Amino acid sequence: MFKNEAEFSRTLKTWLEEEGMAVQPIESAGVAVGIPDIYFSDARCKGWIELKNVKSLNQACNVPLRPGQYAWLRRFCKKGTFCVLMVAYGEGIAVIDNKRIKARFTADEIRSYTVPETGEACVEAIIGAYNEENNTASGIYDDLRIESISPDSGYISLSGVFYNCGNS
Repeated sequence: MFKNEAEFSRTLKTWLEEEGMAVQPIESAGVAVGIPDIYFSDARCKGWIELKNVKSLNQACNVPLRPGQYAWLRRFCKKGTFCVLMVAYGEGIAVIDNKRIKARFTADEIRSYTVPETGEACVEAIIGAYNEENNTASGIYDDLRIESISPDSGYISLSGVFYNCGNS
């Protein structure tokens, strides 16, 4: 559990950077209403993260998003920007993607989005949500072989084993 949102932000920034991501915390006070706390990017995914640090599951169910934050997230998500709401609370960190962001959740919903307070778990959840949102998979092929090449279309048929690193 984090003492406050600033500690959560510093810790998450470190975790993302340890996973090779470029990370830019955003200090938007007085600049624009509602801009999320962190922008992140690497070859696997990119987007925005809004952070909330609360003390209990009950507080996590009633996410304390200010009206400007909620409006920003909804507006940009509808335009295809990938955004994640991360809520740290006593039982872990809820990682909530674009399609599921709202102001209130049930306790079961929050628990279903919750991952352990580790960098690996958070990054894996973010990448998984990004891949689900963009219908992509992040992984590697092993023993990749060309099965056939169509003389008419030029399409190549491949076979091999795909190890999924992003989707669950």
